[in-house]
Amino acid sequence: VPKGHVWIQGDNLYASNDSRHFGSVPYGLVTGRVFCRVNFDFILF
Repeated sequence: VPKGHVWIQGDNLYASNDSRHFGSVPYGLVTGRVFCRVNFDFILF
């Protein structure tokens, strides 16, 4: 993702019009906020 851009991805793989379709989005065009963030950088054991 280029500097100053974000990758926006919907939760519906087949019906979301998101960065998988349009590419990265300039940060200045984002008007929403993060509702949920998932971090997979942890160990369960």
